[in-house]
Amino acid sequence: MNTPDKPLTAVLIGAGHRGHRPFGDYALQYPGELKFVAVVEPDDRRKQRFAELHDIPESARFSTAEQLYKQPRLADILVNASSDQAHVDTTLPAFELGYHVLLEKPIAASSVQVLRFFRAALGSRSHVWVMHELRWSPFFQHVKTLLEMKTIGEPITWQHTESPAYWHMAHSYVRGNWRRQEETTPILLAKACHDLDLLIWLLDRPVKQVHSFGSLTEFRQENAPENAPLRCTDGCPVEHECPYDAKRIYLGKNTGWPASVISADSSLAARRAALETGPYGRCVYYCDNDVVDHQVVNMEFSGDVTVAFTLTGHGPENTREFTYDGTKGRLTGNFERNTIAVWHYPDSVPQGFDIEADGKGHGGGDPAMIRAFLHTITSNHLPDYTALAQGVYSHVVGFAAEESRESRTVINLDAYGQKIDAAAWRMVRELAFPAKSRPGGIRNEPVVSGTARE
Repeated sequence: MNTPDKPLTAVLIGAGHRGHRPFGDYALQYPGELKFVAVVEPDDRRKQRFAELHDIPESARFSTAEQLYKQPRLADILVNASSDQAHVDTTLPAFELGYHVLLEKPIAASSVQVLRFFRAALGSRSHVWVMHELRWSPFFQHVKTLLEMKTIGEPITWQHTESPAYWHMAHSYVRGNWRRQEETTPILLAKACHDLDLLIWLLDRPVKQVHSFGSLTEFRQENAPENAPLRCTDGCPVEHECPYDAKRIYLGKNTGWPASVISADSSLAARRAALETGPYGRCVYYCDNDVVDHQVVNMEFSGDVTVAFTLTGHGPENTREFTYDGTKGRLTGNFERNTIAVWHYPDSVPQGFDIEADGKGHGGGDPAMIRAFLHTITSNHLPDYTALAQGVYSHVVGFAAEESRESRTVINLDAYGQKIDAAAWRMVRELAFPAKSRPGGIRNEPVVSGTARE
């Protein structure tokens, strides 16, 4: 085990955007805490870029996970930022070698695989965390504290909305890597597993029933403007009024995300060439996408708490908004604007909070969670699988919602989980919702870092 004055070492699987950032950036910013010593990436340019930034020798650069696992354990930690469908198969061998694991979400592409992963994680005795980093952001730490203080009393009915914004929807879920459900995961898991995890964590109670509706409505060929070409670079007659014009999105001054995704070379010429030949230059109405662009999930939690969750790909902001009603008041918030308001009855004037965020990934949640994971390892804490169990539980909720949407039925969640793997589901429930005498989840002390205003 490393001592606190020596950085923990890590292997990265997947040197795409999430592998490069936030994990790679964290190691570069805090070299005394984390050092990447090996990388697995099939794309040679991405692999070389990451390896050169982190001084990884040729002997520790791999194209496949199979090549990595032919070696003895090379580091303390395996960070897995590979594609969604590859997560389980590229992680399970790490448990056998004794790696601690930090896994990008979603965990897997099916509920069967999620519970398979959970079984293996419990048997590993390693620290295993899933990157549900919004829990660690100052914003949602503040929300958690207000709820634990019973500021609005007991929960009654909640509304929670996640909007990736219209341009983000087009980038990731129409043109991009998460456009086809069979190749990745349902958008409810690919994008909204954050929100399902937050709801489970904040309410800290099991779900009884799930009911969902949703469809792909806008991004279909029959909705294409008249005479629109297959690519935005081929002279579209409505390009100046189309919100999804690829040239506007990717050929401007911004070379960071999302423009950084379309080409490893950030030059204007390289980005233009990428639009002319690659997936991100396609008209959004002529893509091969099939994931829904809007969905609602209604959930009944224990204690008769009702929650309505909405995922929309047609909003103006890339944000999360909520209205949580309780027996003594109301709590509202907007994550992008870092604002929270609390009504405490009988007062009719809310108290507002402006949350201090550092502007880093996911409102500061990325670096906070990575640091906490490293601290847990160096502190020699025994693995605690409560947060992992809650994350697994929220994934199963998401897959149950998908079954409800497709079958147009109400899903009893316990019956659904038991049908998949009764023994594993029982362990998930027991660990996700322990007795009140145990802390709920792996998290640091709540940080109330906001300025109150009337």
